[in-house]
Order: sequence, then C-alpha cells, then structure tokens
Amino acid sequence: MASSLPVDNDCCSECSSIIVEVTTVAGTSNIYFYDTVAALRAGASPTVTDAMANLRGESSAFDGLGGIWYWVSNSTATDDGALWVKPSDKAVGDQGRWRKNV
Repeated sequence: MASSLPVDNDCCSECSSIIVEVTTVAGTSNIYFYDTVAALRAGASPTVTDAMANLRGESSAFDGLGGIWYWVSNSTATDDGALWVKPSDKAVGDQGRWRKNV
C-alpha cells in the first residue's frame, strides 16, 4: 500500500516545511508514494498507463537512493530491484513493471 503523504513532522530540523497539494478523484490517482523498493514491489499494480511513483529511498526512507519511477505497462523485464521492479501481484510472464527514471 502506498505510504501517506509527507507532513511537517517528517522533515528534519535542517529542512523547511513540506507543502504538498494533491487533487485526485478517488481511485484514479496516477501518482504513488512509497518509502522503499520493497514497498513499491508490494504495492498493487497501477490500473492506468501513465503512473509514476516517488520513492523516499531504496532500502530505507531517506537513504539517499530514492527517486522517481514510471510504469511501463507492456514490459516483462526481470526485476533487478535497481532499474526494474515487478509488482508482487504480477506473475513472471505478466506485463507491467516499474522502471526507475535515471
């Protein structure tokens, strides 16, 4: 499941406040927020073709390895955890992978 949006308390003392404004219609959002690659993998596959995911980190939130991932609905790439991630609700031959924007 996607993590909740950041709040002021999520920020360290060196950072300014976090202000996030998201407008969506229930069930139709194409922007996802996760803490780690494991959480991205465990999340449900998007039902839209133009989905993006924002990860706070790779193995832990704020480890410096987070980034933007985008959904490739026709991909069957091997999950390597670094560039490609297969959601756990997809079988090996099923199409649909997350690809890191590098």
